[in-house]
Amino acid sequence: MNLRKTLILAAILAAAAVYLKQVSFPGRERQRTERMAFSRLSSDSIQSIEVANSDDDSKPYALERGVTSSAQTKPNEARWSLRGVSGAVLDQAQIGGLVSGLGALEVEGPLDERETGYDVSVFGLDKPALTLTLHEKGDGRTEVAFGKKNEYLSKRYVKISGKKGIFLADEGQFATVNKSSFDIRSQTPCSFVDSDLRSLVITTKAGRVKLDQELVGSWRIVEPTPLPASTESVETLLSALKGLKVAQFIDQGSARQSEFGLDSPEVTMSMSFREGIEPRDITYKVSGKRSVGAESAFYVASSTTDTVYKLASDPTAQLAKGPNDLRERKIVPYNESDIKKLSATLDDGQKVEIAVSGVSWTINGKQSDPVFTQQFLKDVASFSASGFATSAPADMFNKPMLVLDIIKDPESNERITVTLGGETKGANQEVMRFVKTSASDTIYLVRDIEAKRIVPREEALIERATPTPK
Repeated sequence: MNLRKTLILAAILAAAAVYLKQVSFPGRERQRTERMAFSRLSSDSIQSIEVANSDDDSKPYALERGVTSSAQTKPNEARWSLRGVSGAVLDQAQIGGLVSGLGALEVEGPLDERETGYDVSVFGLDKPALTLTLHEKGDGRTEVAFGKKNEYLSKRYVKISGKKGIFLADEGQFATVNKSSFDIRSQTPCSFVDSDLRSLVITTKAGRVKLDQELVGSWRIVEPTPLPASTESVETLLSALKGLKVAQFIDQGSARQSEFGLDSPEVTMSMSFREGIEPRDITYKVSGKRSVGAESAFYVASSTTDTVYKLASDPTAQLAKGPNDLRERKIVPYNESDIKKLSATLDDGQKVEIAVSGVSWTINGKQSDPVFTQQFLKDVASFSASGFATSAPADMFNKPMLVLDIIKDPESNERITVTLGGETKGANQEVMRFVKTSASDTIYLVRDIEAKRIVPREEALIERATPTPK
């Protein structure tokens, strides 16, 4: 190739590059920009969004953008509020999807005016299915109205303020921004982090119980009587509260609490949080069953909002808890791996001693069967009460069924004695047994079938001899 041809080719390539950079690419970007309903929209620029939906069940609403830096949010995180509704708990993910959908909204058109004329009713734009009004920083205001769906194209007719003519938008994009006032609100509004709680007071018609979380994950009943609490039971209770599902939001309902049975609630839960969490104190009231015409419902009110929540189901059985529902039911406070020695005295006088021997166990000095011994110790460690007795007949522990002396640390003599006493009848006439320990004055009630699981038998726990092949 000679020099002249090389220069010509270089010039052509240079011209092509200039064309692509200055004409083709900008042209494509300009076309894409022209297709965008909001050509220069960014989520940070939106100050508020007003939404009007033609659905009879959906009320018009307005979202307002704010910035929070509380302990429950990231620094300078955008948070949206519902205009006119104090303390409304919103589904920020749904709102984020709405804002993103607005920024990505593309339209086709405008349609030929000779075909459309000026009768917007033909396209459903006289009574839009959805109208969105965006207010941006400064005085920027844009209104987008979605009309009828073109079934053949699966697109919606759209009118945009500031743009002449009628456009088309994909039905999928319409669905992304078509959020009702119910959609953008959290349907589980009782939201908090368990580890942030410091105290919880539950008041029912049966009484009052107060719990403190002294260390994260460690709860204790402080009223009416100091008692260890079951962390699992407290966490289940808190999960039930956070899982309450709302069927309907009744705004400005706090002034009508008697109408919803909230002036005399079935359950009141008062919560105090650690320093740095706002609000520091929240109270939830839960009504009993209320009949409204042929329909029955349950309602919840929160001290943080004037909205009353109508619930989808009855929560009272999960929330109306007393001390015995929340106190620790685990009788042996050790894990199986903590137990170094266990001495058992059975009602027939037989004694069984289980002791650590290196990496295995011995049963009355004999080699143990590791599988059965491990399972037995698991049963002992998980031994739990079904209920609690306020008192027991004086002779219930005179001839105990079983006495276990469980040693955790031989050097410090850290140990507990568990005594299984006589029988009684529980619910549905089930046989129960009285149980007491050396650790407290509590008298437990344990199902007889569970009590028999922790009765050790030497013959069941020792290693079986391997038969000699014939």
